[in-house]
Amino acid sequence: MPHLKSLLILLAVCMLLVACSRSHSQRCVSLPGGVEYCLQSSTQVAPFTQQQSVTVYFKQVQETMLTSVEVDSAGVRMVLLSPLGQTLASVNMPNEGEPQIEQQGKNWDAKWLLALLQVTRWPAAQVQAGLGKKGELYESAMQRDIMLNGRPIMHVNFHEAEDPYRKFTVRFPMMEMRLDIESLE
Repeated sequence: MPHLKSLLILLAVCMLLVACSRSHSQRCVSLPGGVEYCLQSSTQVAPFTQQQSVTVYFKQVQETMLTSVEVDSAGVRMVLLSPLGQTLASVNMPNEGEPQIEQQGKNWDAKWLLALLQVTRWPAAQVQAGLGKKGELYESAMQRDIMLNGRPIMHVNFHEAEDPYRKFTVRFPMMEMRLDIESLE
């Protein structure tokens, strides 16, 4: 039963994140705060494979999940797992065509995971292109911020200069939510 509880909490948090996202394209997803992000190609990104632990803090709830990500010139493949290894979502996003998604529950959008990956790892110019004219990306050496009309929507803080993607924190100030993401390698 603890696994079912984790899954239900995860789905509830994801529902809040995307607020029942309705996008004009299957490659776009709404971020918290009303910014739409359209997924970008992986052709400008150096290929990588990474397994991560993702701990979500939302109000009084703390849940940990695992992700496995593979990025290359053909696209992105990502799997989200419960701590016990049950697949919660599997996403394959080729650079051409629509994302292929298998997920537990239909009350959340697994494309949000791809958007989170891209906002944290893709080159700044591609992230800004994904945000379009509505959202604004600000970047410094150890952080990225997405703003909407001067309001912070998302804040990414990298903890290590030599390998910024090994450990970082993502905050959604409007939702009082934090994700701590750390490489398992």
